[in-house]
Amino acid sequence: VLLNQFDISGPNGNYGPTDLTTAPDGKMWFSASQAVGSITTQGVVTMYPLPAGNAASMIIPANGGIWFGLLNGGVGSVTSAGVVNIYNTADRGPNLVVDADGALWHGGDDLSLMSFAGQDTDHPVPAGAVAYLTLAADNSLWFTEPGGLGHVVSGCSSSSSARSGSSASG
Repeated sequence: VLLNQFDISGPNGNYGPTDLTTAPDGKMWFSASQAVGSITTQGVVTMYPLPAGNAASMIIPANGGIWFGLLNGGVGSVTSAGVVNIYNTADRGPNLVVDADGALWHGGDDLSLMSFAGQDTDHPVPAGAVAYLTLAADNSLWFTEPGGLGHVVSGCSSSSSARSGSSASG
């Protein structure tokens, strides 16, 4: 096995990459401490500093944008040309997922649906916090919350499946 390692250091030390995803153009994009970056299969690294915060989970929706959550709250996007946009949200959850309809969801204090223009719509959940999100095989949205799991059963409604009968809709 031949392994290559690539230094991802910034002006103040190691950027500490945390998440990695592949773009349609073949570049890999990664989240890091106070930056997002891309690397080609030849090892050419390009870093895009963030004005504040540490990027976490990254996704690339069908519209081709690169989106990431921020550990200290907010959601960001970066274009393939390196233009960074930060959208402040009331939520602190960095986890992102794109549903079967191409909509961008993120966790935090609520389950939130964000437009690709950066408009955020919050949907309260019974436990008051969403940590991780995923799509099931049937393309329905599931999420973790303190003490249980939640499931988006239709539209913008959610129900908790690991709690006795609690539910919320928004």
